Amino acid sequence: VRTGSQRPHDTSDTTTDPVDEKEDVPLINPESAAAEAVKNLKTGGEEWNYKVQGLHVLRRLARHHPESFQSDILTYIRLTCAEVANLRSQVARLAIQIVGDYFTFLKTAMDADLERTCECLLIKTGELNQF
Repeated sequence: VRTGSQRPHDTSDTTTDPVDEKEDVPLINPESAAAEAVKNLKTGGEEWNYKVQGLHVLRRLARHHPESFQSDILTYIRLTCAEVANLRSQVARLAIQIVGDYFTFLKTAMDADLERTCECLLIKTGELNQF
């Protein structure tokens, strides 16, 4: 039996995302922020920073303004699930985390979309890293 063979999980992250610091702050105008997030996710194209910003706004919307989020929940889930398949690993990882956050923040409101979200996550787990 080897003792002490496992290293403790290092939670210190040397790269801080300035958007992350705002996660605990509600949006001033949730409707316009949501519209901007949708625009960033739909037309972000190669600009992955816009997609990251859009995903962060959707997370804040789900966390602090669940009633606003639920008004267009299907669109937000579709956009987030589309980013789960993003080739940029940073965007895909963030989208996966945010899908989990949706279930945490919205609880039973996500029940109707369970199949859709599980499908996008299962497809991602089946991918091979071919570097």
